[in-house]
Amino acid sequence: MQVGHQFMGLGSGQAVEVVVPLEQKELYQVQLGDAAAIEAADRTIMGRVAGIFPEVRDNQVVSFQAQIKLIDLPAGLLKPGMMVKVSIGTGK
Repeated sequence: MQVGHQFMGLGSGQAVEVVVPLEQKELYQVQLGDAAAIEAADRTIMGRVAGIFPEVRDNQVVSFQAQIKLIDLPAGLLKPGMMVKVSIGTGK
C-alpha cells in the first residue's frame, strides 16, 4: 500500500450521506443520533448523525467530521459535491 492509493471503496452507490466539518467546540456538543436538517434546492431533508470521525493528514488529526445519514431522501435531489446548509440539533 502506498500513500495516495485508494485502499477500499464501500457502498452500492444507492445511499447518500452528508459529511460536514466540526469545529473543536462543536465536537463536544454533537452526539450520535442527533437530528440534522439539510437544506438543498428549496427543500429540507431530515437526517441523523451516524458517525463522528477524525480527518487525518500526515499522521496528524487536523479536524473532525460528522457523517449524517439521510431519512427519506427524494430521488435525485442531492448530487456529489453539492453545497447544502446543515443544522444539527444538539439540544445545547
